[in-house]
Amino acid sequence: MPNPSLFRWPKTWLMPCAMILALMASGCTIANVGELRWEQAPDPNVVAKLEPGVHDLQDCMNLIGAPLEVRKDEDELPRVLTWHWMDSLNWNFSVSVPIADQSASYQYGRNKRKVQQLQLIFDSDWQLLEVLSEGSR
Repeated sequence: MPNPSLFRWPKTWLMPCAMILALMASGCTIANVGELRWEQAPDPNVVAKLEPGVHDLQDCMNLIGAPLEVRKDEDELPRVLTWHWMDSLNWNFSVSVPIADQSASYQYGRNKRKVQQLQLIFDSDWQLLEVLSEGSR
């Protein structure tokens, strides 16, 4: 025996739901979800171990790996090594419904992108002076 509580929807919902189902069945409905990761974030536990005045360039490279960007001017300080990384999640939904000899379309989407960076600042002898993460600036 069917559960009677399932059929107690308000009658005002039936017509809009039926219209939406009819439109979706007569047209084209597409949904997409995508994820993108660009570069790998340095391990936060390793970054937390870096100590200004204690670690030098070689120590940092051994612990974290090669940076994506190095800024070093011969006479100017500071010398900066930078790591960048990004996580992105996007999704979209589109509906196209034929109406006479044309069609009506609707599309909605969201893109959530988080770009972060880590900078290590060194003196002229390549001794670590400062560690800056995205939240530090």
